[in-house]
Amino acid sequence: MTTVTVADQVERGFAQVNQLSQQLVEEVAAGKGQGAIGRIQELTPVLAQVEEEVDRLIELENAEFSAGLAKLTGRLGIVNLVTSGRFSRSLNAIASDASRTFEANRFARALSRELFLYSSSVAAARQDRGIEAAQEDTRDALSDWRTLAGTRTAGTRAREVTALTTIERDYSRIRQAEIRLLPLIAGGHRDVAAELLAQEFEPASDQISPIVDEVVAADASQLQAALSTFDGGLKVVLGVVGIVSVLGLAVALAGPILINRQIIRPVVRLRDLAIRLGAGDLHVRAPIVSNDEVGDLSSAFNQMAADLENRTREMRALGELGDLLQACTTVEEACQVFIRTARELFPEDSGAVFVFAPSRDILEPMVNWGEPSSNSAFAPDECWAVRRGRTQLVVNGSGGPRCPHVSEGVNYLCTPMSAQGEMLGVLHLQLNLSDAREKDRRIAEKQRLVLSISDQFGLALANLRLRETLKALSIRDPLTGLFNRRYLEESLDRELRRALRRNLPVAIIMLDVDHFKRFNDAFGHEAGDRVLKEVAALLKANSRAEDIACRYGGEEFTLILPEMELESARARAEQLNEAVRHLRVLQGEQFLGVVTVSLGVAIFPTHGATGRDIMHAADGALYRAKQSGRDRVEVAGAATTTD
Repeated sequence: MTTVTVADQVERGFAQVNQLSQQLVEEVAAGKGQGAIGRIQELTPVLAQVEEEVDRLIELENAEFSAGLAKLTGRLGIVNLVTSGRFSRSLNAIASDASRTFEANRFARALSRELFLYSSSVAAARQDRGIEAAQEDTRDALSDWRTLAGTRTAGTRAREVTALTTIERDYSRIRQAEIRLLPLIAGGHRDVAAELLAQEFEPASDQISPIVDEVVAADASQLQAALSTFDGGLKVVLGVVGIVSVLGLAVALAGPILINRQIIRPVVRLRDLAIRLGAGDLHVRAPIVSNDEVGDLSSAFNQMAADLENRTREMRALGELGDLLQACTTVEEACQVFIRTARELFPEDSGAVFVFAPSRDILEPMVNWGEPSSNSAFAPDECWAVRRGRTQLVVNGSGGPRCPHVSEGVNYLCTPMSAQGEMLGVLHLQLNLSDAREKDRRIAEKQRLVLSISDQFGLALANLRLRETLKALSIRDPLTGLFNRRYLEESLDRELRRALRRNLPVAIIMLDVDHFKRFNDAFGHEAGDRVLKEVAALLKANSRAEDIACRYGGEEFTLILPEMELESARARAEQLNEAVRHLRVLQGEQFLGVVTVSLGVAIFPTHGATGRDIMHAADGALYRAKQSGRDRVEVAGAATTTD
């Protein structure tokens, strides 16, 4: 096989490496971290094949170079006789120097291959089958180099032997670390193996590489100097041979070094950074040292790492928001939690949440942050997001019609908030797009976040409202809206304990609608319900903020009046009696007649020491009022106790 054929194979191999590198760039740019690591592992056999072909090319060129020197030596027989073999000795020295240079370069490439396989094994969490062969190649190259170094002159031999001693010491460090590394890989301890790789292998490699580079550079310089010492009579012939040989040598030496430095090392470094990123180190970033495909790959990796860090921060904020919203017991608490998260997720933007009023004909502002241009109530048809039931995005006048409730020139998006099949309101976000280069990406991120946060907040609002409704149903009478008997009993015990501590009275007024059955019989149960609602409304209108108005049962009502003396309670009962007498209850346009009530008054502690005693006393007074002709007020007598 000729050097031309092998060179063509090397060229095709590099084309495949470039293709895989481009795919790796695309994987990283798309945020597929595991795919990127897999793509890096695909490079391993391809690079190995290219390296074998480069070795073959170098061996062929070395053989051709040696054959050319031997042929030239034969042609210089007469000159060697005249000069006592000086040219022949010079050519032999040049051949020896070239052989040492080739062996040094072969060791560097073999070591690079071995280290790359260690790194690939750590990334894949399994030992590469080519490690043992790579170790053998490295040891053979180092041994051959040591043997050839002994043929040098005293000065250069001492320098090269010193360099070899240092290299052998550092390579021995790698071999000792390899004994610990392979069991870690076999046991699946990827993180520990990666740490060992960073602590032992990389420092040793970094110490060996400059020594090898220095030796190769010095040998190449000596080769050039030796070739330039030939006699002027042979300068034309030897110049041509020298130029061809040196150029071939330069290509052979520079090719593997270039591959190692510009492709293998950066890719391995990115692989290690990807491992750290996958282990949770979200702050890791790749250095960008070139403007080629590897530099683009590093930039894409950094963008992926930054996106992953931001996404993780956002997910933590959304998770914390969900936990806190579930723990909220009131809408006000939920709003405070929402505002804190909104400011964290949208620090550069302003926004507001609008919810439907009970009438469903207007959207009212509930919470806001920053300085949104839309912060006042508006009709539902003024927001396209409410009309369509989907997000409305307007940026630089494009994306859809502008909502009338948003000022002109404002970039914004509105997202409807729904829960349990009901639209609750809309989340309005006013966008600050200062960096036009990242506008599209940032808008997509904000849309995703707005949808997540609106869903969570909408569901929390629906749950809290349902909780408030259930609570109201548990303590209020559904017909009149007054507190029910259960709440009356709990509140009365609480008020009596408070009054006892402060040595204050508590008055109780019980009232019953007179002849209530007559309304039901004459006008129907709907008319009876109408009477009860009107009486309840009158009690609400004539109660203080601290008073507790309850429907005791049927047509009976009770008022708890904290800190009210007996005479004041009696006067209040007389006022209520007179107010009810003047009620005009209508069913449609029909007057239902005069409504009257009978009232009984009792006071703590005069008429009893417990809630049960006070209620019994007030009920007894109410019974006397009914027995005395109704439409009147009676006060309880002396204190009584009940069993």
